[in-house]
Amino acid sequence: RSSFRLGIAVSVRFGAWVSDIVLLALAFMALWPPMFDRPYLEHRLASPEDGSFAFYGHDPEIWDFVLPGIYFTLTIGLAGGTIGMRVLRLRVVDRDGRRVGLTRSLARWAASLISQVILFLGFFMIAFRADRRALHDLIADTWVVHK
Repeated sequence: RSSFRLGIAVSVRFGAWVSDIVLLALAFMALWPPMFDRPYLEHRLASPEDGSFAFYGHDPEIWDFVLPGIYFTLTIGLAGGTIGMRVLRLRVVDRDGRRVGLTRSLARWAASLISQVILFLGFFMIAFRADRRALHDLIADTWVVHK
């Protein structure tokens, strides 16, 4: 019975994350290609030899990093959860059950980068901790709760 609940908790959070990644990918595909010197996918498949490919003077990979940060920070900080989380009735709260705000949301997103750097191990903590908190939740002092 408890392993069933574990599976549900982990799969719901994973489902929310996948939903958000799909939404971000669709947004990138819809918004970015017209702004580049050449088609976005062409750049992804074969970068120019001189490395001159740029978006208004910035490397596009920076935007691949910054825009998800903006998305996760704003949606969690202002609305209590990302679109994927809200669809699956999850929200991010502080220890008192209140919305986390922009500062803590930014800290949570930045801390999630640590989990990515260490081969996503910080995310796997969700499966092994009784409170189902990931490394970024521990660092930012947040909880993901079901509404």
